[in-house]
Amino acid sequence: MSEKRVILFDLGRVLIDFDHRLAVKRISKHCAVTEEEIYNLFFDSGLTDRYERGKIASLQFFQELKSLLKLSLGYEEFVPIWNEIFTPHPGMLEMLESLKERYDLYMVSNINELHYQYLAETFPEYFSCFRHLFLSYELKMRKPDEEIYSFILSFLKLPSRQVIYIDDRPELVAAARGLLFDAFVFVSTEDCRQQLEKRSISFNAPLFLNGADVVKGHGH
Repeated sequence: MSEKRVILFDLGRVLIDFDHRLAVKRISKHCAVTEEEIYNLFFDSGLTDRYERGKIASLQFFQELKSLLKLSLGYEEFVPIWNEIFTPHPGMLEMLESLKERYDLYMVSNINELHYQYLAETFPEYFSCFRHLFLSYELKMRKPDEEIYSFILSFLKLPSRQVIYIDDRPELVAAARGLLFDAFVFVSTEDCRQQLEKRSISFNAPLFLNGADVVKGHGH
């Protein structure tokens, strides 16, 4: 009897694409800071890291951001600006729906509370494909920290070699491979299907996939 295989998906830029610069451009209209400075603040100040680790609540995140940027908008105006940056990645929902009939699917994501709530409400069909979600803001830990991968293995009660892990960021894949996950980098829907087939993963129905675009950047 062959070993059980489970598939662990990243979320951002694998299942659902996003563009933080949409939010940056909209926020720049409410302060005197350049778009580049706003973008760097999201990723270099440690503020977003703390938010994605669940160390600060959504309102506190906004209040700190408002103070740093001297924003002239309120929380209720900010939330849709922050959230409306996502678009589905072509073909990935069909892939999930085919795979879930044969395999246990899981998701791991570096994500904050507002983005998760928005995505779960806007694209519920994606999330219903998974047996469990490992969300950084709930777990208080983020990829590529070894502790989050170890936590997942403990939850699954499986050796890492039986977990196929898909992420768009090479450094996160490398961290998982260091723990002997069967991990690969997502570059397109079609390549993802081919990588899974190489691992003897079979699909429940024919897939009509498109999208060979390669995307890089900060990921959920």
